Amino acid sequence: MKTILLIDGENFRHKVETILKNNGIKSKTFSAELLEKVFEKSLPLKKYNIVEKRYYCAKIRLYPETKKQSLKLIAEQRKLKTFLEKVGYNVVVAGNVRMSKSYNGRLDFKGKGVDDKLAVDLVSIAYEKTADKV
Repeated sequence: MKTILLIDGENFRHKVETILKNNGIKSKTFSAELLEKVFEKSLPLKKYNIVEKRYYCAKIRLYPETKKQSLKLIAEQRKLKTFLEKVGYNVVVAGNVRMSKSYNGRLDFKGKGVDDKLAVDLVSIAYEKTADKV
């Protein structure tokens, strides 16, 4: 049986951070090194015949209001992308991280477009019968 692994990067990242926090493990950022440990130790991927692995994420843009943080996040995303490609993942950059101001003036950032691209790919894989499991 052929399996294609699709990972919604933002949801996956938040879940890993929550699990680490709940277990008293402090991690300042979601890094390539942290992701490598999660994949090696926590995910039972070896029992599946994975023919393709895709990691979906939104493009981080540079916003003048948060230039320093934007540059840091862009660098972290590049490092993560490089690592994932090195270990055999196809990184699918879909949509953008958009900034908006909340009612109290706080800046919020949300990824838009990733879920849509993942859903389209999922339907395409099912229709084209590219894999037995997704």
